[in-house]
Amino acid sequence: RYITFDNHYVGSLPCIPARREMLTGRYNFLHRSWGPCEPFDQTFPDILHKELGTYSHLITDHAHYFKDGGATYHSRYDSFEFIRGQEMDAWKGFVDPPFDQWEKEYHSSQFDKTPRSKFRRNLVNRHFINNYEEYPAVQTITAGIEFLRLNENADNWILQLETFDPHEPFDVPKEFRDGYPSGYSGPILDFPPYGTFEGTNSEIEELKAGYCATLSHCDLQLGRILDIFDELNLWQNTALIVTTDHGFLLGEHDLWSKNVMPAYNEVA
Repeated sequence: RYITFDNHYVGSLPCIPARREMLTGRYNFLHRSWGPCEPFDQTFPDILHKELGTYSHLITDHAHYFKDGGATYHSRYDSFEFIRGQEMDAWKGFVDPPFDQWEKEYHSSQFDKTPRSKFRRNLVNRHFINNYEEYPAVQTITAGIEFLRLNENADNWILQLETFDPHEPFDVPKEFRDGYPSGYSGPILDFPPYGTFEGTNSEIEELKAGYCATLSHCDLQLGRILDIFDELNLWQNTALIVTTDHGFLLGEHDLWSKNVMPAYNEVA
């Protein structure tokens, strides 16, 4: 049996305000902006624990949980795992990276030497992610499968399994790009702008192809969860709830990404 909700409008964008709504049922933007889970917030892991003794576990590669303004969400669970290396995650301590080499490899719009900038941190992270199994989304789902195998005979638990993808940058293993040729031949370009974009037609097609490849990558990771549900026959007594983050503009309304522009339906 399944239920499909085919129409929904987001309450509060972006990442952390949306997480607060999912955990608490509280419309975050009615009274504050991006911020932590408050001491007075009643969250569903807390409520399930107090009322039913439910064990809760969070597995995520979403670095915003562990930055100023996103803190105290993960501590509401009985336990949690944090997979490193997504986007601007301040992961590896690389003091003097090969900027000269990277400047040739990456498009100027996503190359940046500035300390603590998201683009610099992303370049560093990508330097240390080379194989399919090392990609954060893959590691996240692998950890989720490990949890399901470890606890397949246990009862009364909830797993929140969460990947940052298909968030930008659209960095996926090469085999996922093979099915989406764009005709682009320049340096790596997979970090779309926010707002307007005056790129060439080939650059626009490259970004769109990268997004499609990232969606394919995410589809495969979801498929791995469906497969383990089949293998362990979890469908008999376990609910699988699939949610997504905000939408994304790829030139619709002459705009790109989200948050800078009004919350058009494609985003909300």
